[in-house]
Amino acid sequence: MRYKRCMFEFCRIRTICYFVVSLYIGTLESLYVFLTSSLPRLQIIEEEQEKLLTSTILTLKRLSDTRRSSRIQSVEATINSLPAIIRALERIVGGDVSNTAPKVVAEARGLLLNVSKFEFIFMLQFFENLLRKLHAVSQYLQKEAADIYTAQQMW
Repeated sequence: MRYKRCMFEFCRIRTICYFVVSLYIGTLESLYVFLTSSLPRLQIIEEEQEKLLTSTILTLKRLSDTRRSSRIQSVEATINSLPAIIRALERIVGGDVSNTAPKVVAEARGLLLNVSKFEFIFMLQFFENLLRKLHAVSQYLQKEAADIYTAQQMW
């Protein structure tokens, strides 16, 4: 009986984790597509980055299915630009973009809701740490003098 209960709890937790990760990845991808597919929206995000960031303007990057280095770049760009992203979405929802279709405003409102959630921000931080470690180990293992023991210690 305990075994069945433990398996049930494991499956339930696994399902919840899968849902949270799927929501995170879907939101990250939707954010990229939404903000970069329209020149006025792209200009808004760049204006907000200029106001809030003291360093160079970061461009949002698409998550790649194959290149791990692009994944860490995408997550880092989103983390560093998050306040600007939120303000840009608030401006779009508030009607700062002329001739914006109601569908676009609704999509911006949905993205703003998802980006403001604790789960999304937590997953950004979690994946940044995870991907940074994976990237460092991956880069090390591509060297000719790499050894498994050192790579294991890096993890």
